[in-house]
Amino acid sequence: MKIPHSFRDSSLLTLALTHASVVAEVGGEDNQRLEFLGDAVLQLVVSQWLFAECRGWDEGELSRARAALVNAQSFATFADAWELGANLRLAKGDRATGTAAKVNVRADVFEAVVGAIYLDGGLQSVRAAVIPLLGAPPREPGAAKSPRSVLLEWAQARKLDAPTYEVVAETGPAHQKRFEMVVDVAGQRFGPAAGDSKKTAALEAARLALAKLASGP
Repeated sequence: MKIPHSFRDSSLLTLALTHASVVAEVGGEDNQRLEFLGDAVLQLVVSQWLFAECRGWDEGELSRARAALVNAQSFATFADAWELGANLRLAKGDRATGTAAKVNVRADVFEAVVGAIYLDGGLQSVRAAVIPLLGAPPREPGAAKSPRSVLLEWAQARKLDAPTYEVVAETGPAHQKRFEMVVDVAGQRFGPAAGDSKKTAALEAARLALAKLASGP
């Protein structure tokens, strides 16, 4: 493995690499509690990094940049860099069927290992291990994924239908149109949001949906 952290308590790493299938087969504890902890730690570390590096960006711009980094696909890629999939402790049947190659499984073990690093060495150890994976800081807000892309990924991660957009109002003369758009996702309807083009209105509707979904019911 290529984890850039030397564990003082090696049992934490063993636990972080223990998939639930092993517990179902032989008993013991799996890595899901560490996964929960690691997810929260990663949110904090990436948020602090963006806050320090992207001066002048507003909350929405920072949130979109974080969403481009804090997601299952990114975490799966980071897990590959640390060679976690090859070292994941799986039941024999799951190893044979390619469970370790699945994006969500690789992402989950990355979160669990980060949780273990946090318990073993604290937040500074997590920063030292994770920040090199993030690459160069984004220098322009536009470098972050658009709200529509982030919303689509949010739906796909939850195995939901892709968001659908609908123009509900169109006002103004031909040379100065104003559009109002709503978006349907996860069985909910968000909007309307306005823009001087359908594209802009759709982006604003997606941004509104993301803010509402993040804040909960």
